[in-house]
Amino acid sequence: MGIRTSIGLTPYRLEDFGPDERDSLESWRGSRCERPHFIDPDMINGFTCYLLGRAEQAAPTDQRFFPLREQIAASACVFRASDGKELMVLEGDVESIVFKRLAEFDEEDHGDLRLLGLPFSQAVASVGEDGQLAEDVFASLSAWGKAADAFDEFLAKPRRSTRFGLDDMLRSIDGLHALVDMLELFRRLLLAAGRAIDELGAATIDHYDLPGLVSSVGIWRVAQGGSARRIGSALSKLALRTEGIDVAEQLPERASADGSWILPYSQLGQYVTKWAMEHSESELNFAALGAAWPGPAVYGYDDGEEEPGPACELLAELSRRGKGPRDIPLGTDEVIVAEDLTVAVPPRFLGNDRAVYVARQFDEHGGCLRCVGESRRMNLLAKLIDDEQKLEGYAWGYIGEGAPEDVSDGFSAGFDEEFALLSIEGDLVELDGRGRLPLTGTGLDGLMPGASLVIEGSGDTFFITAS
Repeated sequence: MGIRTSIGLTPYRLEDFGPDERDSLESWRGSRCERPHFIDPDMINGFTCYLLGRAEQAAPTDQRFFPLREQIAASACVFRASDGKELMVLEGDVESIVFKRLAEFDEEDHGDLRLLGLPFSQAVASVGEDGQLAEDVFASLSAWGKAADAFDEFLAKPRRSTRFGLDDMLRSIDGLHALVDMLELFRRLLLAAGRAIDELGAATIDHYDLPGLVSSVGIWRVAQGGSARRIGSALSKLALRTEGIDVAEQLPERASADGSWILPYSQLGQYVTKWAMEHSESELNFAALGAAWPGPAVYGYDDGEEEPGPACELLAELSRRGKGPRDIPLGTDEVIVAEDLTVAVPPRFLGNDRAVYVARQFDEHGGCLRCVGESRRMNLLAKLIDDEQKLEGYAWGYIGEGAPEDVSDGFSAGFDEEFALLSIEGDLVELDGRGRLPLTGTGLDGLMPGASLVIEGSGDTFFITAS
């Protein structure tokens, strides 16, 4: 409903009152009765808060609130419109002061909206009309983030935070231009996210070559659509405060790997665009806004073979360089194999996981099962890949930040073995209904009901061996 409606300003005119009420109003206001402003008396709290530049819920904390509200009420008189609605009119001198204050706020809004043009124009220039990046991926991400920050900062001003709506943006040419820039950037970022998802999915079946580790993380960040979702969330809030527009109150908070999150954001953008064009004085103002928005079937996958989900999960961990808080406690426990060849894994090794990657590993002492919880696997792969790129740490079998002068073939073989165990050789085994780990088919030597096994945690993974 916008700021003016939210603080009680109404579109009533003198013609909406009967002759007797008009005579009473003229007698009370005298020569200043030509164009009085009619205010809903039930919204005097919001009206007062706005004059103080505050959000309405902050009223009790402002010592100026109650004296100002009393002063406004004392300077007002209530008249009844022909439809029975009671409306408040301020004394001429008080109304002049109040509306001068409102005009100052309007001018401030117009100036701040004008300033939004720079970060949004820079952001739009970094991505093409079809979502193709026009420059380095991280420079683009930075430009998009600055635009989203500027939008959030504008809306965070207390008097705007719960009142500012789309109709407020159409009240000035600066606001209209800002809205068009926001919608165009929003549209392009959604297309860019879809392209990035397609690239990640195609890379999982060798139909696209990712340019490198760092660039791949950048592509994943584009696919996550962080700035697009922030801008969409802000536009959704504006729409919910706008009279005559009906949008879904909830948008997906998380970016799903299959791109399904894009459609509801795209629908929001199209709906807001349609509303703005219908309520703008000229559709020419929207000539710079592209027509193509992502649709429901844009991001399908070739015969179901593409797997963008695991790719996104790995890149998410690589963006943290495998340094997430994933360690599990050290220690050893003895467990007994049940009749159905399952074992109870101590909860501290599993956390909240309900599935475990299990790989058979051989050493000079025989064989054992190397296990890693489902949520920890990608973290370990990311740590392994990051260390391998720097020739240090976990990937090369030693602790330290500096790369060794001479890395032997043995370390390289160790990396290959570690990577194969984590990425290829392990089978995902679901815990049963009792939360026990089935061992059938794992190939563990001497596996029989009643057998005693040892589960040993190593800080990242745990091993199951015969005792």
